[in-house]
Amino acid sequence: MESIKPGSKRLSIISLLCPDPYFYDVEYSRATVSTWIPDFEFPHEFQADGEELGHKIDSRIVHIEGTSPNPVGMIINIMANGQVTNPIIVKLTSGERIKLGDSIHPFSMQYGDLVRIITEDGRKNVTLIRDGVEESINQYMSEDSEFFQITYGNNAIGYDAGDGVGNISLEILYRNRYEGA
Repeated sequence: MESIKPGSKRLSIISLLCPDPYFYDVEYSRATVSTWIPDFEFPHEFQADGEELGHKIDSRIVHIEGTSPNPVGMIINIMANGQVTNPIIVKLTSGERIKLGDSIHPFSMQYGDLVRIITEDGRKNVTLIRDGVEESINQYMSEDSEFFQITYGNNAIGYDAGDGVGNISLEILYRNRYEGA
């Protein structure tokens, strides 16, 4: 609330500020770029020649069709299933990218780490979650990084890393937003 100006006995003026004037989808949409799918179920009989307990779905690129006329922020979750150095998220359709670390100031993830990149308006941030402890790591963003958003039409988003790209699982969450009529 910005202010209240009392008027006559029955009239008052209330001035409100709205930092985010859009309507949003109720639920986040999820785009899974790379993840592990469990193949192990119970009841189970182990085979003598061995068997895989899971497999990885890894496309390295996801296409998100932006249906909102306004740019839409994302929550990008990078999960490490092993050592990862200098992860990069790239919006291939525009060339924009978010890169963590470089050759002078490398950024490393270890097994179990989660990096959460939020590009939503008013919430832009990069956080490392390690052993349940959250730490802001915006200082590891390269100078040419941008908090890009999903725009109307095709948005091809991919990922890479300086080392350990095969140890990344990636998901993108977003909510379309709309203007009132």
